[in-house]
Amino acid sequence: SNAPTCEPFDEIDIIIIVDESGSVGAANYEILKLALYSFVRDLPFGSNAVRIGLIEFSGISDLENQLLGDPYPNTNLKDVAIQDTIDLDDYNEATKGDLLNYILDLNYSAPRCGNSADPACAPIESQYTGLNERLYTCISCSMQYMLDEYFPTPGNVANNSVGVLRERFLLFIGDGVPTRGNPLDPQVPTQQLRAAYPFKFIFVPITGNTGFDESIFGTAYDDTIDTTLVVDDYSNLNNTLRDINFNCL
Repeated sequence: SNAPTCEPFDEIDIIIIVDESGSVGAANYEILKLALYSFVRDLPFGSNAVRIGLIEFSGISDLENQLLGDPYPNTNLKDVAIQDTIDLDDYNEATKGDLLNYILDLNYSAPRCGNSADPACAPIESQYTGLNERLYTCISCSMQYMLDEYFPTPGNVANNSVGVLRERFLLFIGDGVPTRGNPLDPQVPTQQLRAAYPFKFIFVPITGNTGFDESIFGTAYDDTIDTTLVVDDYSNLNNTLRDINFNCL
């Protein structure tokens, strides 16, 4: 009887931001994909209900100097840190099955992480062959990409059926502490993104990596993050996503 009463709304956009850097590991990434599959499968889907977008990011290594020149970024982020994307109008209620299959087919393409004896650190895609450094977790790259390219793409910003901007949620799932310092600190691009394209931010940290918490977004994280849902292990991610009530956020 004490449960909050929340106004229902159906026409929302959910953009899932997925960390696929070396700290995740291939086994955990498979668990993550299954959790995303179940989460999306159970949503009311379509242009008059929920639309799903996705940003899959990792980081930078030998391309660091290209990325960090002046102005930043001075190279296409999709060539450096953004591994895969799904636009919000790519799928509809008739093609939801195709979206679910796409999620299951996402590749874990993080490069080797410095321990050649660990099979999970071996390069999977040829583009990473020969990289021996630990890859940066470039959270700022995901935010900068959405600001520069994702939301300016036609269809990724839309009104609902009564002509009002669709409610927008960013669902961030990750476990990798970003490289500190300007311009890799995610605080500034996240705040700029929110100012340009208002959203509610759901932060889902997988806490196996010490230091991965709200503080990565700087001292102003209270103005950036609306909801934090801490998950202690990837095996519990499915239950956490299932229990999100978007009407109450």
